[in-house]
Amino acid sequence: MKDSQIRVCGRAAQTDSGAGGAVMFGCLAAAAVAGGFMTAGARLLLNASAVTSALSSVSRLLSPALNAAACLLLTLAVAALIAPPGQGMKRYYLLCALGKKRRASECVAAFRGRRAFRALRLRIALAALNLALRIFFLLPGAALAAGGIYMLFSSSVGVATTAVFAGSVLMLVTGCIFCSGTRQSLAAAEYISAAEPDIPVRQALKKSREIMCGHCRAYARFKAGFALWFLSCALILPAFFVVPYYEQSCAVWMTETVKLGQKSSFYTE
Repeated sequence: MKDSQIRVCGRAAQTDSGAGGAVMFGCLAAAAVAGGFMTAGARLLLNASAVTSALSSVSRLLSPALNAAACLLLTLAVAALIAPPGQGMKRYYLLCALGKKRRASECVAAFRGRRAFRALRLRIALAALNLALRIFFLLPGAALAAGGIYMLFSSSVGVATTAVFAGSVLMLVTGCIFCSGTRQSLAAAEYISAAEPDIPVRQALKKSREIMCGHCRAYARFKAGFALWFLSCALILPAFFVVPYYEQSCAVWMTETVKLGQKSSFYTE
């Protein structure tokens, strides 16, 4: 199935699942809430100096270690709240892609207790692996670009400065390409966990690398096709419409291209 056909199937699955009504309700609710927050936002901007001084005074009372620990705990708390419902929605989109009608609340309820902690561990593992890949592929080019900027401001523009800038751009572009392609080998892990909530994290990552072998570049190109959709979120279309469309299309791609969910008991539910 072609990428354009998968997008059409994703749009149809999203509409059939009743997401259109939720999108409209979300847009109306956001418009209603936005009016109430505009006044508070204006007051906050007018008193920005007072807020900044209060935050800086509190920050001075805490050591850097405590500040870092507080940021880490806040990040983990947010991830703990988002990961289980996120996996539930992945399961919901997979079921819609396979033609199985389920309520979103039922899919989210499947990730409770130990499954919720497993979803959190998977989210943390994926974040750590993606960060390591970005550092490995993008840090050399960024360091070379920083050296080129330093040479630009410390001396006149010459052959060496031009060579450093050209090398940094080449390294960043190739690093982005290789990083994007490598990251896609882990993209199916969340869908595997959504289809099999009791699967261990390591096994989900290993299985993701196996089934995505030979499909990483195709999946990267498929997701890159949504760049203009997400850009339009800030201009025309609301994110309440684009995000479900994108997630459903990715689920359809997983089921149609790598046949995820069609060779397990998940398909017979």
